[in-house]
Amino acid sequence: MLQLIWTKLSYRMKMPESFLADLSVERVSPLLWCKAVEQRGQKGWRFWFDVINQKVLQEQSPPRQWEPFVVTEAQFKVMNALCIEGKLSLDHPLIRDLSVNEKLDLNALFDMRLIAKKDDGIVLLTRLCRCAIMPSGVLVVGDDSSGRMTAWVEREILRRAP
Repeated sequence: MLQLIWTKLSYRMKMPESFLADLSVERVSPLLWCKAVEQRGQKGWRFWFDVINQKVLQEQSPPRQWEPFVVTEAQFKVMNALCIEGKLSLDHPLIRDLSVNEKLDLNALFDMRLIAKKDDGIVLLTRLCRCAIMPSGVLVVGDDSSGRMTAWVEREILRRAP
């Protein structure tokens, strides 16, 4: 829970270096879920909950290490263009060309919660999107509003340095 609070605080103020040194992410057990829906021309929220027994709630799940998303070259090009332009129409030449020539899969970017559809285009969901090409050639994308993306890239480069 502290991790969540610190992350929210990092959106508003500069956090100490010790916050960035830890790339672990605590696991949470959501009890309440919601989803935006539209029915009969009305927009709203659908809520549902999970029944979780006491034993499951008391189990300590080990934290996982934060990592950016690994993307394809076509997805990387779209994310990079979105970082520059802010919004791309679905008939943008880049999206059209990539869809035809490189099998662009926008659904994967929606599933990663990196982009959303808005009007006739797509927009970023991240506060501060960063795209990086790692020395190994792997293409990664992530939110760097808390500085985690930068910390992860630096750690990975140092880890692989001779």
